[in-house]
Amino acid sequence: MAEARRAMAALNEKNSETGRAPLNYGIGVHVKNVMHGNVGSPTGPAVNMASRLETLTKQLGRTVLLSRAFADFVESDFDLERVGEYPVRGFNDPIELFAYHV
Repeated sequence: MAEARRAMAALNEKNSETGRAPLNYGIGVHVKNVMHGNVGSPTGPAVNMASRLETLTKQLGRTVLLSRAFADFVESDFDLERVGEYPVRGFNDPIELFAYHV
């Protein structure tokens, strides 16, 4: 993750020298079982969750948002920041979100 951030910063620095606008990105990460045939499907709940989290990156001003389910897998390996609970379109209950803390 840190390497991707450094590469994006370097690209934006190079682009600014030529007058190009900076590029932004957002990544939503979730983990859950996905049935074969559901991968990439607009009806797959795990895929939808990741997509919704990516959309929330813009609203919350975070480049990477992690669901609680994913944070549980990686929290001992990374410094995560709890962002709060937010409603996610298409899901009944608010989702607890975490950000990758740089």
